[in-house]
Amino acid sequence: MNLDDLLPAWEAAYEPGNVSDYLIGYANSEAAAKGAAVAWVQSQSDKDPTALEWVEAPGGRHFDDQYELIQIIDGTVVGIGVTVRHRRAQEVSQPFRRQLTELEHDAAWHAIEGTATEEGADPGTVLNAVLRALDIDPPGTSWTPCTPAWLATQPAGACDTTPRRDGHDDVSHYHLAAEGAGA
Repeated sequence: MNLDDLLPAWEAAYEPGNVSDYLIGYANSEAAAKGAAVAWVQSQSDKDPTALEWVEAPGGRHFDDQYELIQIIDGTVVGIGVTVRHRRAQEVSQPFRRQLTELEHDAAWHAIEGTATEEGADPGTVLNAVLRALDIDPPGTSWTPCTPAWLATQPAGACDTTPRRDGHDDVSHYHLAAEGAGA
């Protein structure tokens, strides 16, 4: 996940130059960001909004479009330190990655150990055992409680008896069903 997934691409900021920058806010469009910036300026000072004007500014490394709010007083241009800018789209980010806990590692190890020696075990069987041990559902699957009504319609052994650690305390037996398969 990257910043583009979390925040609107337009931002308004106050950059006085002698202290840290102040983020005014984020917006989904250039017009909304400029409107928020002007409203903020008016809330902080008595600047005449008719004397304020947006001028294009260099974008820089992280921004492709940038505008600076200026004030024109008796023909003199005065920068007031407020900018609106559009963040460049980031490169494709690395997928979220985390380290297994000791408990998860042990569960995966034992799932592999217990499944790999079974007759007819294939990589998919081993992978599903590991995912189940880690409480991760493979794509296109869902867990459904093995109720007596469901079991009556299924062949013997259709219910996975592996207890799950996902908050389903009332029923400890589940079956793994493909989405849309009448589970």
